Amino acid sequence: MQDGEFSSPVFVSVGTAAPGRCLVEIGSVRQALIALDRHGVGGFRIDDPLWQVTSDRLARAMQDPTLNNVEEAREAFRCLALAFA
Repeated sequence: MQDGEFSSPVFVSVGTAAPGRCLVEIGSVRQALIALDRHGVGGFRIDDPLWQVTSDRLARAMQDPTLNNVEEAREAFRCLALAFA
């Protein structure tokens, strides 16, 4: 497993240029950050504690990509994606 790669992917629904949603496979910390910041996973609800925890854990996993940090980030991202699906 490469640095920042999740043990198993998280599937999230993101908006597309065309009307509708698209299911995307997120397999790394970098991909999760892109989904959070560019594609609105979590609805850009930066005031929500779950969004804040997810953002913090993803940032920590980017800076220190230990297995534990990466998997904590994955779980936080998964919970956020489910909460705002």
